[in-house]
Amino acid sequence: MIGVTMLALPLGYAAWHIRIVRERKELLSLVVDRGGGYLISDEPILSRVRPVGTLPPDGLIRRNRSFTTLSTHDVTKNPSWIRVWFGDESVATLWLSASVSSDDSARIVAAFPEANVCQYGP
Repeated sequence: MIGVTMLALPLGYAAWHIRIVRERKELLSLVVDRGGGYLISDEPILSRVRPVGTLPPDGLIRRNRSFTTLSTHDVTKNPSWIRVWFGDESVATLWLSASVSSDDSARIVAAFPEANVCQYGP
């Protein structure tokens, strides 16, 4: 009985992290499917980034004046090593199209505390 309990705890912990990784991947797919995109940071400091999805209008985020900032990044909240091991990635920036609902935007902001999240208008 003790062995079952000792095995259940780490498996439950791993399952919890796998669920988080899946949810984040689903939300990233939602962002891209609705015309947005994101930057993946391969390192904690943004020395190498990889864009995914559609670039926002006018190309660079800073030049686009119709952006609304929903959250700013906090690099201390990058995914843990176990989530990285399960396939999670650190997202530096997310840009959402106007077609993303406010409920979905709130889920995205909560799921990616390490990212700058912006939404651009029509």
